[in-house]
Amino acid sequence: MSSQRVAGQGESRHSIWAASLTGACAAGIVFGWLFLCVHYLYGGNWTSVYYTGEKWKTPAQLEHEHIYRFAGTSGYDGEQYHVVAHDPFGRTDMWKTVDMPRFRYRRILVPGLAALFSFGHDSWVDPAYIGVFLCFVYLGSFWLARWAQVHGFTAAWGLLFLLVPATLACVLFMVVDVVTAALTVGLAWYAERKYDKRLYLLLAAAALSRETGIILALGYCLWLLVQRQIKRMVVFGTSMLPALLWFLWVQKRFPPGGFEYVSSPIPFIGIYRGFLYHVVYQQKILLYLDYLGIAAMAAAIGIALYFSFRRKYWNEVTFVGLGFAVLAALISHELVWNEVNAFGRHFAPLLVVVGLTAAMDRKWWLLAPMFLIDLRILAVYANHAGRIMAAVLHRG
Repeated sequence: MSSQRVAGQGESRHSIWAASLTGACAAGIVFGWLFLCVHYLYGGNWTSVYYTGEKWKTPAQLEHEHIYRFAGTSGYDGEQYHVVAHDPFGRTDMWKTVDMPRFRYRRILVPGLAALFSFGHDSWVDPAYIGVFLCFVYLGSFWLARWAQVHGFTAAWGLLFLLVPATLACVLFMVVDVVTAALTVGLAWYAERKYDKRLYLLLAAAALSRETGIILALGYCLWLLVQRQIKRMVVFGTSMLPALLWFLWVQKRFPPGGFEYVSSPIPFIGIYRGFLYHVVYQQKILLYLDYLGIAAMAAAIGIALYFSFRRKYWNEVTFVGLGFAVLAALISHELVWNEVNAFGRHFAPLLVVVGLTAAMDRKWWLLAPMFLIDLRILAVYANHAGRIMAAVLHRG
């Protein structure tokens, strides 16, 4: 669909309200799920959303929060961003409890916004963090609803943002990857409509959400280069500067060490290692669903590469998909590929691009990889739902 045609559609007040309602419903569904889990499974302790492990050393400054700890585990990444939100500039020694401070502090957008909206009140940081998270769920669904409206669908299609693997995984562990997924949808919406100021801010935010968010700006600039819009390419290229300056500050402020992306010149070696070095589960079905998810991600990479080499599919987001496809093909670290929650989050923008392109072309079977990846994550939701129902019946 041409940008001129897109620009002439979807501006009615009814359309905007329908998309806003869709976004609000998505955020409400997520909040409702979090409330049920916290209330029925974790004794009303909202710090449980960070999935803090029993084996992780809590900063002394946060002992007053009585952080909920999950037995027998080191936890998940959300516990690290929780600390960053309480100390975004590393002014205290809390950062010493963060497993990889350089790595975590680069992803400052969500923790930084939580700190900003707490207005200096430490007790407000956790509600602000959850609020920021819900805002990006809202935005992802809102932007997807607006995009759907001008491409021949109803606003209700925006609720499909809840099925993006990054959204599902981030609700479980309160990590930051839902932001990059939402901003990828926003890129598709704003780029089509030539909303340059909003698009510029979006690209700057994406780079600050996590280092791979820079691919959104790089992909868009590559698209502008292909279109021979050199001046626009240079202007939008500067959207990466705030992140690069922040990365340099983090590099200087915190000591080296920890996880860094490891690449291999042999494509797909990471996927192969994902089959070899895998999380061990008590239930074999979870292992098989992870294997299915790895295979589905490999298929999604192939689809994205196919789109990027067919001129008829070229648009503002195709080259973003290409960037993430190349990244996924070359990343070889087993921690990225050892379970669905990891690679499903890392490469969610790739799945978003494949989904949007498939919807435009009405090739629904191309959505299969994303839904196959979802199966493993939804198994956890099914387990939680069963425990919630049991708790409700027990109290009743």
